[in-house]
Amino acid sequence: MQQDYAWFDDKNPGILVGRLSASIETIEEGIGDKIGNFFSNITQFVAGIVIGFIKNWKLTLVACSMLPLVVIAFGLFGVMMKIFSIKEIKAYEKAGEVAGEVFSAIKTVFAFGGENKELERYQKNLHDAKKMGVIKATLLGFGMGLVTLSIWISAAVIFAYGMSLVTNEGLDPGSLIVHK
Repeated sequence: MQQDYAWFDDKNPGILVGRLSASIETIEEGIGDKIGNFFSNITQFVAGIVIGFIKNWKLTLVACSMLPLVVIAFGLFGVMMKIFSIKEIKAYEKAGEVAGEVFSAIKTVFAFGGENKELERYQKNLHDAKKMGVIKATLLGFGMGLVTLSIWISAAVIFAYGMSLVTNEGLDPGSLIVHK
């Protein structure tokens, strides 16, 4: 609100409402327990790698070779979610812009009988936003499936190599899963 008047000439105030609500939700999600979970996961990952190299370096090396597959799957998932989240937010901003326009000129809209026209315009923008949300949700499912697939492929490769260590090098089968 501390902007010069010229700033408002090329910025639509209707977009501001949509951006603020989306930004506040994003900040709330980011500040929550995600930061603590992030540090917990990083610590567990590093500790697991260190303990793995100490206990069975061959198996840990195979596990580390599978990391790029999982990282690429997570990366693709993150990029898809970012792109479609931005598109969804922009679609909701357009709907918010229409609502802001109508509410700011509500007397004029009623005076000229434009309620139905403005309602249709708002519903069209909401429909576009909903359609983008459905696409995003579909890609979310696909991305989660891709991540899960990469994890299970990695587990299969690691267990297959572990079984070859059991049969060829006499490794104790229980040591593949539980430290003794």
